Amino acid sequence: MPPSSQSQKKLLPLVLFLVLVIVAIIGYFAFKYYSKEEAPPPPVEKPEFSILPVPTETLPDKFPADFPLEKNVPVNANYNAQTEGAFQSTRQFVSQKTLAQNYTLYTDYLKKDSWTIEAALDQETVKAIFASKGSNMSVTINISRNESTAENTVDISFVYR
Repeated sequence: MPPSSQSQKKLLPLVLFLVLVIVAIIGYFAFKYYSKEEAPPPPVEKPEFSILPVPTETLPDKFPADFPLEKNVPVNANYNAQTEGAFQSTRQFVSQKTLAQNYTLYTDYLKKDSWTIEAALDQETVKAIFASKGSNMSVTINISRNESTAENTVDISFVYR
């Protein structure tokens, strides 16, 4: 016997209530799933790093005494830097030579002193040389022109590992 329209009317609120409960449950779980925040990445441990300025009249530690440097020029930076497993010796100065003269000077010196030139950049306003010697020593030489001050700057960093 088919259900009477009277009994259907009594079931309708119950069916609607069950549908709403099911939709609410699905919505709740969908919200929880899609709004779940990802766990933050673990903090990155930064290695201990120290920089020790060196008086400009003295070369930084481990800076080769025979490395070609200009005399009587302003020194912008002169320091030692150290981190676990690496030591850096840096000197930066204003050069009276052209970028091309410096590039030739340092390229020739490195070749004569048995350094391996790993990479070089020879542009009009910036030049750079990266060289290594043995498995634990490298040097980076950046030579650039500061157009606002009209100065040529040479930055030399030796790294020992």
